[in-house]
Amino acid sequence: MSEDITRLVMDQLQTERKRDRRASYFKYSVIGLLGLAYVGAALVGMSRADDTPSQPYAALVRVSGEIMPGKDASAQAVNPLLERAFADNNAKGVVLLINSPGGTPVQSALIHDRIQELKKKHNKKVVAVGEDMMTSGAYMIAVAADEIVVNRSTITGSIGVVSRGFGFTGLMDKLGVERRVMTAGEAKNLLDPFGPQSDQDKAKQGELLQAIHNHFKDTVKQGRGERLKADTPGLFSGTVWTGDTAVTAGLVDKLGDAKSAAKESFGADKLYEYSTPKSLVENLMGGLGVKVAQELKPKVEGPLAMPY
Repeated sequence: MSEDITRLVMDQLQTERKRDRRASYFKYSVIGLLGLAYVGAALVGMSRADDTPSQPYAALVRVSGEIMPGKDASAQAVNPLLERAFADNNAKGVVLLINSPGGTPVQSALIHDRIQELKKKHNKKVVAVGEDMMTSGAYMIAVAADEIVVNRSTITGSIGVVSRGFGFTGLMDKLGVERRVMTAGEAKNLLDPFGPQSDQDKAKQGELLQAIHNHFKDTVKQGRGERLKADTPGLFSGTVWTGDTAVTAGLVDKLGDAKSAAKESFGADKLYEYSTPKSLVENLMGGLGVKVAQELKPKVEGPLAMPY
């Protein structure tokens, strides 16, 4: 009996030792991987720091996608890149490469205003280059540039403001759902999608849209100046044009691309892009790391706003 107990104790001890060894292997493996990731990121950072062109170059910053809080084209993401690009003493100028349908009025204005400030601070010229789309808030950003260049098929313009929503009153009636809302302040429940749209709602919404539209028009007029053909039909109606027609209307200056713009405006044969640094996982794992990081990244929802 005692031999059986001794054997059981010994087996248990061996099992625990194996478990401890496995835990140690796992711990040191994780530490090793983290160390490799750190070294890899450092090497990538060093290579990025040394890859500036030896020939004259222009600094490039992209504005791509929706211009909204939490997006890659938000003011929070783009403005730090602009600051680095303008502060680059070796860059002959700044190229703003835009491919965006627009976004919220405030985010667009924040980027536009920051470009204006940086131009004055660094006394450096900036050229905006439109790719597939440069409309609404994206066009507002572009007019901060000294020159705007587009492809002849670039969709350009859309100088207008829109507010979209839904009304669910009929559906609620069919479902037998009763809406119960209490407010302190007669306008506090303005534009409630679960209630009928009143004349007061429509009047206030129109007032807000018109005010923001006026801000947009003023920004375009200030940015384009005498180049803008004010007699162009539908200029501020919210419609869009192709790039070649936009040249005729004075909305943009000429046709071209980022490379030609850098050459003609700055005498630069190269472009050096300023972008958001990649994470350790992205640098270590490449494309797979990028995908995983995007899936795991928390979704940041911005406040409700009336988009351009």
